[in-house]
Amino acid sequence: MSTTSRAQRRTSTLVLAALVVSLVLVGARPAEARPAGGEPRIVGGTQAAPKTWPSQVALLDNRKPGTPSKSYACVGTVVNRYWVVTAAECVTFTDGARVPATMLDVLAGTQRLDQAGERIHVAEIRVVPGYNFKTFDRSVAMLRLATPTAAPPQPLTAQGAGVALGSTLVANGWGTTAYGQEYVSPDLRQATLTQLANAACTRSYGSQFIPASHTCVSGAGQDTCTGDGGAPLLVRRGAQWVLVGVGRASAGCGTNPAVYTRLESYATWIRQQINPASVITVSAKLSATKVPVRASVTVTGVVKPAKASGAVALQRKVDTRWIDVGSGRVTPTTGAYRIALRPSSAGVYTFRVRTAGTTAVSPTFYLKVG
Repeated sequence: MSTTSRAQRRTSTLVLAALVVSLVLVGARPAEARPAGGEPRIVGGTQAAPKTWPSQVALLDNRKPGTPSKSYACVGTVVNRYWVVTAAECVTFTDGARVPATMLDVLAGTQRLDQAGERIHVAEIRVVPGYNFKTFDRSVAMLRLATPTAAPPQPLTAQGAGVALGSTLVANGWGTTAYGQEYVSPDLRQATLTQLANAACTRSYGSQFIPASHTCVSGAGQDTCTGDGGAPLLVRRGAQWVLVGVGRASAGCGTNPAVYTRLESYATWIRQQINPASVITVSAKLSATKVPVRASVTVTGVVKPAKASGAVALQRKVDTRWIDVGSGRVTPTTGAYRIALRPSSAGVYTFRVRTAGTTAVSPTFYLKVG
């Protein structure tokens, strides 16, 4: 096959790649057939009220003529005037090659695809390191816009800030309203979902569900299916809705739980793309990963920038809560810290380190005692 033919085949599979793994808000029953000249019947979820989700944007294949509903490919979420978060499969061809930024626009400032809004070219695409296009592990991508959008940024979760089991979440998008349906919804729709335990998705998907990267949700008669890759998963924290996930795929359209990328695992990376100098990071390392009961163990690491925080706290996960169990001072010149602990009972302990006065946390680490 010639180079030109390969390029043409990649180009033709852009929307296919997005739709194969994309999401939609659907109900438990199949949609009725679309009547000639009529609108498709909306099943499950609800139409979003005007101006409810101003940070949501549609990703468009700009090679396709006509209205945005004919070039719609995925959903994205504005997290900065110049940056949009979406799923990595929305910007990846089926052979794993990256979609050129010149092929994509975003439509912002409207919840109806065929109404006027801001149409902005994508200037650059960045995908989180380690993304696996076969398993969809680490499926996060950032789109840098050629010009700033007027759409307000959606608040983003902090690194390591999980969602409690049973929490109510919302997902939204313009995708089709039943599995196999041809037409996307012209209006933004939303579904109410519930945070499930990882075990629910492990039962449905086996090893394809990766807890470190994925989160598991479900809705009573509302679910994700086909048509909205990159759909935002949002949870209410205080007075605001916070972006905690990016839509991937489900199976069964209402009969199985849905899988989203867990943004608490990638929040620091996202913020680094927006403003590298503003990101605070903290590392953590145990002196031993397996010790007897009451043995001394130390946790060491480095906070960057060094003067970002004067202290750190060692936190242990108990059920779904993180509890402070130790602390240490941060050396202002190097950012180094040291925390000592002496576990009093046997078991596997789950830890992380949090910086004082900021939202920065280290990756989770484990200690086996006894």
